[in-house]
Amino acid sequence: MSTPARIIQVGVNGYGRHHLEAIAEMEALGRAQLVAAVDPQPGAFDTAPVYDTLQQALSEHPADLVSIAAPIGAHAALAVLALEHGADVLLEKPPTASLAEFRTLLDAAERTGRAVQVGFQALGSDGIDILQVVLADGKVGGNARVVAWGEWSRDDGYYSRSPWAGHRVFNGARVADGVVTNPLAHAVAAALAVAGAQRADQVRWVDSELYRAHDIDTDDTAWVEVGTTVGVPVQAALTLCAESKGDPSPSVAVVGDRGSVVLRYTDDEVEWRLEGEPERTEQVSRQGLLANLLDHREHGAALLVPLVETGAFMCVLEASQTAPEPQPVDPAFVTWSGDGDARVPVIHGIADDLGRAVRQGRPFSRVDAPWATTAPTRWVP
Repeated sequence: MSTPARIIQVGVNGYGRHHLEAIAEMEALGRAQLVAAVDPQPGAFDTAPVYDTLQQALSEHPADLVSIAAPIGAHAALAVLALEHGADVLLEKPPTASLAEFRTLLDAAERTGRAVQVGFQALGSDGIDILQVVLADGKVGGNARVVAWGEWSRDDGYYSRSPWAGHRVFNGARVADGVVTNPLAHAVAAALAVAGAQRADQVRWVDSELYRAHDIDTDDTAWVEVGTTVGVPVQAALTLCAESKGDPSPSVAVVGDRGSVVLRYTDDEVEWRLEGEPERTEQVSRQGLLANLLDHREHGAALLVPLVETGAFMCVLEASQTAPEPQPVDPAFVTWSGDGDARVPVIHGIADDLGRAVRQGRPFSRVDAPWATTAPTRWVP
């Protein structure tokens, strides 16, 4: 058995807890050892020595791998520092807050020869492979496209949890929050993966139509379409202002004249609805990204989400963050409920509007959504 990988975890709260759970699973298998953590406000965490900065932790603990679950605006600097200390990196999504930072990080990975795995967990689902085969084999017939959608609900507390939440820029620095780039970013990344358009040079243009019902600076409802060099349209309709209870699984689908094959990626379920075939749903497996990164280190296994294959997503991020500010939804079309941090908005008819956008492959402004009063903005690399 190989020596356990020495891991430093950056961020022990929020999504960092999921990283810690994955590390604990690998520790139980003798494949990893948590040697230190970094968090200026660690709370009750006492599983390993805690430091205020990654530099301090690296000075005291040689690391084979640094796992990063920090604010988006800090991703690039932390990842570069880890790479320059000879560590591989598991980096929470989105990889960086800008396309320029992404290129800097990509250069650092190439220069150091270290691996960077990006935390788009949905890409560990076997359902991605299934949909890729469905598209390649033409099972949905002509006029094939890949479309993703998600209908979540977020209250005011979601945006008050961190100073940078709900902002494009905070304290003069890009932080790149938004429904497209953060909570439902997995849907966009999964759609690009299914289409086979994951690298930056495979993006010809990005159209984005952005809205907000919350009192924030960034988008909480959005339509995105990506023009790709592979010739397959990639589209996404997303909202955090739905009536949904909990977080129903977002979906990515291959759609064509014969029907659709849909992956509900948080449930790892694939639903087949094709003309002339019985409808069916199958459960699929998923591989963890940390386990895959350790396989890469130990046996040379291909990474599930290598940094370079998030370049197309970073084009979408750049498009959404440089587009005109999201259009506020007219309050006449929004119902609020709850008090304080539990206050939550619902855009009237959002489920029907989102459904029409998905079925027709058109933005909200072109499917008669009465609150959709802007038009898509095109970004070109």
